[in-house]
Amino acid sequence: MESSDGKKYETDCTDTEGLLRIIQSIPSPKAEPFKQWLAKTGYERIEESQDPELSIDRAMENYLRLGYSENWINQRLKSLKSLKCLKGLLLVVSGFLARFALGLLTECKRKLLKQYSIVARV
Repeated sequence: MESSDGKKYETDCTDTEGLLRIIQSIPSPKAEPFKQWLAKTGYERIEESQDPELSIDRAMENYLRLGYSENWINQRLKSLKSLKCLKGLLLVVSGFLARFALGLLTECKRKLLKQYSIVARV
């Protein structure tokens, strides 16, 4: 990596997951608060996967802590729900259109083969 003085130094880097794994492996009392936080966060995510409503509650608490109003939070959650529905609808429509287009292409190919008496090889 290049330093602020323009020189390049060999440096070890990691992503977030790698950093958390390094913290887990440190046998030091100073690392214990981070390990406890990791355990607590992991436990919360497991509980949220079993009860998705908990993640909604957590999101609301975080938004409130960041200073957003309850009205804004409710609008945000509603818009996310609407967006999810719209994405699902678009997937259904695009799947239908893809099948429809494939059907048209197959029919056109069949007509062309018949018109020009081309033997189709499969």
